[in-house]
Amino acid sequence: MPRTRTPDVMGEVLDGTAKPQADKPAKAQDAEPPKQQDDEPPKVRVTHYLRPEVANALEVAVLELRRLPGATRGEINKSEVIEAALQIVMHELQEHGAKSRLARMMLSGLDDK
Repeated sequence: MPRTRTPDVMGEVLDGTAKPQADKPAKAQDAEPPKQQDDEPPKVRVTHYLRPEVANALEVAVLELRRLPGATRGEINKSEVIEAALQIVMHELQEHGAKSRLARMMLSGLDDK
C-alpha cells in the first residue's frame, strides 16, 4: 500500500488555506457554557486577575467547602464561591456604604497609592 502524502499543516496555516476543525470551537466564547438550571438566568464569562496568594486562598476555600457535611463536589467550584462572596460583599456595601468592609478596604488601599 503506497504511503499517503503528509499534509503541510503549517504551510496551509501560513497561506490561509487551512480549514478550521469542525469538532473544536474556534474561540473560547464559542464554547458551550456550563449547564444551568432551567430557572436560572444565563451566566456570562468574565476574567479578572488575582494576586497569587488570593488565588491560592480561593483554591483552599473551595477544598474546605467541599469537605463540609452535605457538600456536593459539582455544586462547589471557584465560580460559585466567587459569585457567593461577591453577593455577600455587594449586599453589605448597599446596606452600610462607606462603613462596609469593602469600602473601608478599598478606600484605605487608595492611601497607599
